[in-house]
Amino acid sequence: MLKREIIDWLDKMEIENYSLRDDLTVDVDGSVFLFEMNLKVIPVQFGIVKGYFNCSWNNLKSLEGSPETVGGHFYCHRNKLKSLEGSPKTVGGNFYCSWNNLKSLEGCPETVGGDFTCWNNNLESLEGCPKSVGGDFYCSENNLKSLEGSPKTVGGHFSCYENKLESLKYLPDIKGMLQCDDHLKESEEYCKWKYHYLMNQRHA
Repeated sequence: MLKREIIDWLDKMEIENYSLRDDLTVDVDGSVFLFEMNLKVIPVQFGIVKGYFNCSWNNLKSLEGSPETVGGHFYCHRNKLKSLEGSPKTVGGNFYCSWNNLKSLEGCPETVGGDFTCWNNNLESLEGCPKSVGGDFYCSENNLKSLEGSPKTVGGHFSCYENKLESLKYLPDIKGMLQCDDHLKESEEYCKWKYHYLMNQRHA
């Protein structure tokens, strides 16, 4: 897009407090609200968005054009995404990509400061997910057979029920509660988690 076309589109989307780099990348000193705009693509390239970025409830098949960095929450749920390629590299708040057609988390942010929510997709693997999640991690209602690829650490709760898991091997270091299917609660991994959780609660 030409500079004039980018400016016209930003004005149409009522995006304010923006600046254009020499390469026409768009930085926003605030938030970007593209919720339910019937978008099939994000037609401009965003750079740094200091607030939140919401492109949920559209017809996006790709996240190309999404910001490099988002200071707040990033919402892309309820689209037609098959890949997270193009996602921000860092998200300071929560990352929501539920209700898409994802089979993989490849391309997702490297770090997420808040919750990471990817439930209700077609995920067959957690490979590619962030190494650490500051808040809760929700991967329930997918087609996972293994937790391999999970984050190393989760600062809040970890939810993995309604998958096809045969064990809790590769369970991350969880600071909060573990939510899983009943048949997994007799596993060695669950017992280890419960022991550490109770010990932490006792010394809290």
